[in-house]
Amino acid sequence: MSPRTFLSAITGAAIFVTIPSAAIAGPTAEVVAPPSLDIWSQTVFTKLDRQFRSPVDTRFQIMPTGIVAVKFGCSESGAPSAIGLYKSSGDRRLDRATLRAVRHIATLHPLPHGLGHDQQFIVRVLFANTGQGAERLVKQMQREASSSNAWYNKRSTLTASIEVVPLG
Repeated sequence: MSPRTFLSAITGAAIFVTIPSAAIAGPTAEVVAPPSLDIWSQTVFTKLDRQFRSPVDTRFQIMPTGIVAVKFGCSESGAPSAIGLYKSSGDRRLDRATLRAVRHIATLHPLPHGLGHDQQFIVRVLFANTGQGAERLVKQMQREASSSNAWYNKRSTLTASIEVVPLG
């Protein structure tokens, strides 16, 4: 399994996957409700995964492990803005690859209801080279995301990959 596939498979295990219905916009189309935080998080992570390029040639090196956290905003155009490293994985290659992937996301629109362009977000990306190590890190990511998002939605939901940072 390639490092990218392994990353996607492991991270996907930490998320409740919900596929939104495709909305077809036309001249007489009704206004489509904004996505839920869970659906939006999954959509953003899918876009991130498409942009990700493995920083390690695993034919010659063992894939390092860790969790990279990148903080960013959403510009009026929908592109990620004010992108910066929030928490390092401890490996500069993993950190740079994650920062690059966030920079290359085309749009974060539409945003979930109640979130605006002044909001800051954190995406956490898991890198693991064993299933056991991945399970431990996935649980850590779930706890951190659930705790961070408790203010947004009082129901117990897990977003696993995306955190919304409260304003103020």
